[in-house]
This record gives sequence, structure tokens and C-alpha cells, in this order.
Amino acid sequence: MKSFLKRLSISFLANFITIMVSLAATVILPKFLELEQYGYWQVYLFYTSYVGLMHLGLNDGIYLRYGGESYNKLDYSMFHGQYKILLIVELCMAFVVIGISVAKMTDEYMLIWIGLALCMLLTNVRYMFIYILQATNRIKEFAVITIMDRILFMFFMFLFIKQTTFVYFIVADLIARLFSLIIGQIYCKEIVLSSGKCDSTVISEITKNIAAGIQLLFANLASSCIIGIVRYGIQKCWDITVFGRISFMLSISNLFVIFINAMSVVIYPLLRRIHESKQRDYYFVLDNLLSAILCFLLMFYYPIKEIISWWLPEYREAMRYVCVLFPLFIFEGKTALLYNTYLKVHRKENLIFKINLVFVFISFVCTILFAFIYRDLDCAVFAILFLIAGRCFTSQVICAKIVDQNYRFDITATSLYVCFYLLIGLNFAGLKAYIYLTFIIIAYEVIRLKKTLAAFRFIKEKV
Repeated sequence: MKSFLKRLSISFLANFITIMVSLAATVILPKFLELEQYGYWQVYLFYTSYVGLMHLGLNDGIYLRYGGESYNKLDYSMFHGQYKILLIVELCMAFVVIGISVAKMTDEYMLIWIGLALCMLLTNVRYMFIYILQATNRIKEFAVITIMDRILFMFFMFLFIKQTTFVYFIVADLIARLFSLIIGQIYCKEIVLSSGKCDSTVISEITKNIAAGIQLLFANLASSCIIGIVRYGIQKCWDITVFGRISFMLSISNLFVIFINAMSVVIYPLLRRIHESKQRDYYFVLDNLLSAILCFLLMFYYPIKEIISWWLPEYREAMRYVCVLFPLFIFEGKTALLYNTYLKVHRKENLIFKINLVFVFISFVCTILFAFIYRDLDCAVFAILFLIAGRCFTSQVICAKIVDQNYRFDITATSLYVCFYLLIGLNFAGLKAYIYLTFIIIAYEVIRLKKTLAAFRFIKEKV
């Protein structure tokens, strides 16, 4: 347990630095870029979330199949062969995307797609090393890669801060990804410098990894599409400035998700090593601690709202969407950290995919109705929250049944809590709203106090 807490602390440190850099980029760039230019920057970030599809599940398969293994026991030559093939495939795809972009597109979108092609190459190769480090519990090295990536981006972001076009910040992002890839190669030099060949054994291993990872890849794709389809509808049905504002509001909530996801990097290898009979106890602890901590974080909504309104007055008219989108981190955090992690441990990636696919279909229907037919931006934004909450609760019910835990109390309490928060946030302002929200948070934490204390006692016994 002590080694787990140490790795968790390292992961938290890395993601704390990441969240600080992301926060700086989130609040500083819109201050210096015009709304249109910031909108194009958000389009680039939106599309980069899908470049991971192009490794075809290879990296996910490595993570799933080798989770909990020791790095020193890996077959370096086997991984070297996979690395070379992945690099060649990504290079070919990047050249194709760049060629199509130059031939078929003009202006801003051509530059965005050229950036995406290079991002795809750098990111997918880098993530092979990141997933190997995560799977083999080399959390310190993974943390260094993550920290250096964001610090380098921040350095170049400030270097280009007086530029008026988004292209410079795409360049900053690509430079940071390139250097973090090089760091990953250094940490995995035994693999990079190995003399492995791309023979039939390597092809067979790639096939096994893709077969293991493809379901998780599609599950992650479907997960991204739940929000992504709605965002695409907003991009197409409203102008680039509206898309930029909504994306900015989503970025605020995603900062908390980045921080929460720090634990999942450590938890998956840990749970793979724990006997199935003990996983029920860990589920109880994680579920109750997450519910208590994540719901408490809603307290930061009003300070964040006031700071953004002061710092970015041109975004003030869109602040009501922060209220609606801010609770996303509660549902995204619990799904990514707890429910999906447990389903991966039980090798139920197909179930993750099916859950996400159902909500992708609902997202598609909502987008058609609220974006393309009724052109109702408020309903489109509310749909994002309800879709993510519904996916979270569905995953919770399934996981609770696997580990034989009660789920009705938590779903009811969390639903009522978020509904009260929305009622307060959308109808009250200032000190009165903050007092009401504080009262709701205290009431929620008191109701959960018995379970929260039991979770802390479990941790204390293990330490």
C-alpha cells in the first residue's frame, strides 16, 4: 500500500503541474487571441482528441496485456519490432493527410489538418512508450514525460504570446510533443536500441495487441463521440466564436478531469495484482472517496465564475454554460477512474464499448434535434451534461453488480445534489448563491459521512 501511495503521489504531482499549465493556456490564450482565432485553436484541440485512433488499438493492447508486468522482464526485441512498424505506419498516414490537406483545403483548415497529421505521428509513437511505462509501474518516468510536455508547451506559448494567429500555438504544441517523445525514447532505450526484426513473430504479437486493444480503442472513440458529436453540431450550426466559447467552458471542467485521471494510471496495475475477492473492498473505498471529493469540488464554481468574468469580459455572456458544464468532472472522473478501470481489470472492454455506443446514438439524436433542427444552444449544452451523467450511472450499475455493491443510494444522492446545484447556479448569484451551495454541499457530505469515514479507516489499516 505504501508503494501504491508513493506512485499515486508522483502521478498527482505530474498531473498537478499539467493542470496548472493547462489552466494557464486555458485562461491566457483567449486573453490574447481574438475570438475567431481562439475558435480555430479549439478546433485543432478538438480534432487532436481523435488522433489516437490511428494506432488501431496497438498501444491499448500493450497496456491491457502487460499491465502489472516488470519492465526488466519485457522482450525488448519484440517491442522494438512493434515500435518500428508503428513508426512506419504513422509516417505513411501523416504524409497522406498532409497531401490531401494541401490539395483539397485552403486557409485555416489546411493548416489545422497539417498540424493534426504531425500531431498524430508524434502522439501515437509517444504513447507506445507512455503505455509501456504505465503498464510496468514506471510512474516516475511517465510523470517526467507528462511534466516536460506541458512545461515546454507553456514556454513556447509565452514565447509566441504576442502573435495574433493560432498557428504559432499549434507549432508550440508540436514542439512539446516532439521533445516528450524523445524523452520517452530515452526512458525506453532498451526497446529503441534493440536489434529486433519485423518478422512473423512480431506481426503475430502486433495482431494480439490490436485484438486486445481494438475494443478499448472503439470504447474510447465512442466515449469521445458522446460529447464530440454535440460539439461538432455546435461547430457546424453556429459560428466559430460560439464554438470557441463553449469549448472554453468545457476546458474548465476538463481541468479537474485531468487531475482525477492521475489515479487511474496507478490503480489499474494495482488492481491487476489484487485477488478478485479483495477488489470489492477497494471498489467501496474508491467509490465513496470519489463521491465525497468530487462533489465537494463544486464549491469552486463561484470563485472560478467570478475570476473568468473579470479576466475575460467578452466571455461573460456565455458564463451560464459554465454552470451547466462544470459538474461534468464528477461523472467523467468517476467513469474514467473507477468504473472503466474495474471493467478493464475484468477484461470487459466490449461492455465499455456497448455502453458508450448507446450514448453515442442518443448524442446523435440530441444533436440532430437541438443543433440542426431547433438550433437551441441551451438544450445542446444541457444534453452534454445529461449524456455524460447517464453514461456514468449506467456504468456504475454494471460495476456495482459485478462487485456486489449497493448503487441506488449513491445514484439518488448524486442526482439530487447536482440538480440542486443547477437550480442554485441558474437562478441565484453572488453571496446568496454561494451560501445556498455551501449548505447543499455540507448536507451531502453529512449524509455520506459514515461511508466516507469507513473508506478512510480502510486506507489507514492498509498503510
